[in-house]
Amino acid sequence: MLRYLPVAFLICPGRAGGGFVQSILDSHPQILMLPMELKFHIQWERACEGRNLDLEEMVDFWTTKTKITHFKKGVLYGIQAETESFSNCDFKEYQDFFTDILKRDGLSKLDVFYALHEAYAKAIGQDLKNIRMLIEFPGRTHMLDKICAEFPNSKFIEIVRDPRANFMSLKNEILRSNGNFVQRRGVFYSNLLVRIIKDLKIDYEHIVNFRFAGNKDKWFMVRNEELHLNYGITVDKLAKWLKISFNPSLNESTLGGRPWLGNSSTGKPVRGASLEVVNRWRSEILPNEKIMIEYLFRKHILRYSYNSLSKEVFTFRTLLQPIKGEFSIMKQVHKPQSFIMSYLWNFNPSFVITMRKFIRIDKLLLIPLFYIQSRIWLIRYMNKNSN
Repeated sequence: MLRYLPVAFLICPGRAGGGFVQSILDSHPQILMLPMELKFHIQWERACEGRNLDLEEMVDFWTTKTKITHFKKGVLYGIQAETESFSNCDFKEYQDFFTDILKRDGLSKLDVFYALHEAYAKAIGQDLKNIRMLIEFPGRTHMLDKICAEFPNSKFIEIVRDPRANFMSLKNEILRSNGNFVQRRGVFYSNLLVRIIKDLKIDYEHIVNFRFAGNKDKWFMVRNEELHLNYGITVDKLAKWLKISFNPSLNESTLGGRPWLGNSSTGKPVRGASLEVVNRWRSEILPNEKIMIEYLFRKHILRYSYNSLSKEVFTFRTLLQPIKGEFSIMKQVHKPQSFIMSYLWNFNPSFVITMRKFIRIDKLLLIPLFYIQSRIWLIRYMNKNSN
């Protein structure tokens, strides 16, 4: 039955507001959408593409190595992740439904895609006959052409945010969770400032080059700012484009039907639309950061009709000025994810916070090196785009 339904894909750069839109649509009875950013196509390519997985292997991968595990651990993320463990779906029941549906339909890519969603609907008792739209949240803009080829009747909901606000939200989230722009994974280190800029540029360029971007039948753009400033009008337009009724559930942010307090980069709860979310970046961004982002993303700022461009030129002097937080080690005060550190946190959070200071000395020493690396990358980018 689900295969005859239109499928819409919710896409956006990181921290553009995709989670907010997902939470608005989450509880609508005519929409079937997993309460997570599953990234189905990326996961399939990573573990299933070109491999002849049997039923047991397929079930094991999707239910133990992807975000489907959130049905067991809890579907809430962001502010509530540290204090609440909530799931609207019995994990074992979901696993059984998923297995039975794959036995019935097969193990092809589309079979698995629809089985993941049908199993969820059955596990939460959603009326399949009432569903009018299936929505998948792949997040970032990878594989748009591949998605279109596999789902010829697919639609796309693009969430766009002022690139300056988007950059500040990404930056603040990294500083809050990581302390600075030096990321350590095992024995490897990466520059998160460069990654933020690269990822944003990649996402914008994917959309610009996508042949269906702007097609009114297949593409609907939601401006993050309009959601917060004109919530009712914006959501009503989205509901009409999706051809669903304006259900009261659209007036509340939920995940798995549970009220959701957001995933703000400030670490503070956000209850629905908020003027503060729209204007926060203006008071946080440094003049040199604003000039840099406007230089790097000028084309996209103008394309999406954002204004307030600075008249100052991006110069070498501006380039050398540090980004806010670039030379600091911000104290990590969130609950750790690892089992051992999480266990210690439950006994004494202050002890874990103190431990973090000592185990991050290497990152502190790498800050000057990464500052230089970032400037070299920006200079090369400037030279490439000036030719």
